[in-house]
Amino acid sequence: MVETERQIQTIDFGEEYPGAEIPTIFADGVRNMANSPYIVKFYFYRLDPNVQDSQKAQVRTCAQAVLPIDGFINMYAFFERAIQQLQTQGIVVPEDLQAARKAQVDQWTA
Repeated sequence: MVETERQIQTIDFGEEYPGAEIPTIFADGVRNMANSPYIVKFYFYRLDPNVQDSQKAQVRTCAQAVLPIDGFINMYAFFERAIQQLQTQGIVVPEDLQAARKAQVDQWTA
């Protein structure tokens, strides 16, 4: 295997706001993940309500993201910091994280 230099760094994006042409999706979560030594691929899902019965919802895959491993590591660090900030603001409480971690363990071991 070829050793590559990691691209974990702070990046100056050179823009204050993204342009209007950037696609937007709504997702309720991440459905699954696959990886190779070089990339990580995962699918977002959303819960679409049934128009006939408000008690039913359908899980639908709505987008795919593919990142190099370094990009995935950078994204993890970004979200880790975002969760810390949300906790500081009182928006996320430790019980929320515990429940989400348990759900992930249950899903991956099922």
